[in-house]
Amino acid sequence: MSSAFTILDPAPEQVAIEVSKGVAEGRLITLLCLCSIDYSGRSSSKLGSGDRLVIIKSDRSILVHRKSGLDAVNWQPPGSVITVSQGGDVPVIKAYRPKQRETLKLSLEKVYLLASMRLVDDARFEMLMDERELYHVILHHPELIEEGLRITSSQKEIGEGIADFSAVDVNGNYVVVEVKKDPVGPEAVRQLYKYVSELRKTSNVRGLLLSPSIKKAAKSLLASLNLEFNALNLKECARLLEADRERFSEKLDKHFSG
Repeated sequence: MSSAFTILDPAPEQVAIEVSKGVAEGRLITLLCLCSIDYSGRSSSKLGSGDRLVIIKSDRSILVHRKSGLDAVNWQPPGSVITVSQGGDVPVIKAYRPKQRETLKLSLEKVYLLASMRLVDDARFEMLMDERELYHVILHHPELIEEGLRITSSQKEIGEGIADFSAVDVNGNYVVVEVKKDPVGPEAVRQLYKYVSELRKTSNVRGLLLSPSIKKAAKSLLASLNLEFNALNLKECARLLEADRERFSEKLDKHFSG
């Protein structure tokens, strides 16, 4: 067979063979099926028969989705031990985590479609989040900057410029924070230093750059000016932004339905 293939209405024996083979070869496997689910581990749960989408990835993570909703109803993380057995006419997929003693068991009563493919995906992830969204996330989740930090203002005029955030750390120190979406160079360091040097005329102030990464030349300049850098996790920012959207949406729904 070619790298990618699909099988409509595969026989139970064929399902067991192709899933076992696909897992061994690190292929992506998707199943549209009628199945029931049993989970045991930190807790236990059961889900009766229903039409579902089952995804087994090359890292041996497994997800089971229902007909609606963003999140999987059941899942096991990467590194699971995945086995397939033939229980009469019903193939059974088990995803086991030995250390945690967790088992996810899928009884496939009917498989409508089986697809298998060897994926190649080496693209670099780039977060296309605009500045307004990024500032929103940081403002509502200051732990992204530093644990225990309390933001006191945003877009504050300092001298001839506008600093992204000012804050107070756990030790009561005043902190000026400059945020960049891209790897920072010397220019960003000099920008932050203008704000901090203005304030350091009257008090001791920390200056902190927040960005996904920092260039070597900028790192040297940062240290010489007694400024700091913390890495910004854009994937975590995106996750928090989506969670905030859902939470605020739920609040609005409750408000208008109340």
